[in-house]
Amino acid sequence: MISLISSALLASGPLCALRRTLDIACPTCGFTRSLEHLAHGDFLQSFAAHPMGPGLFVEIACVAGIAVNAHRHGRSPALRPGRWLMLNAALFLGIWGIRAVTGTLPH
Repeated sequence: MISLISSALLASGPLCALRRTLDIACPTCGFTRSLEHLAHGDFLQSFAAHPMGPGLFVEIACVAGIAVNAHRHGRSPALRPGRWLMLNAALFLGIWGIRAVTGTLPH
């Protein structure tokens, strides 16, 4: 099912505004394919499509688990979303820069 949806979306051209306007890969380029490979159990292809795919999936699952556990016990989760977002944004940009310099950005 995931493959059918992604194939239909890709048939209409790239969804990324940066790719459509400037024809360059954005920091998240390959992330959707990474999650699709992960959904099919192909960790290596997932990592190859975007190095942050598997890690961010695990991070989101852990944060969701912490939030659910805190809610069950009537507490507020001790998470700082702003810090997580800033760290992830920095990682996306850092990986994008490395991939751009090494020529490994998706085409």
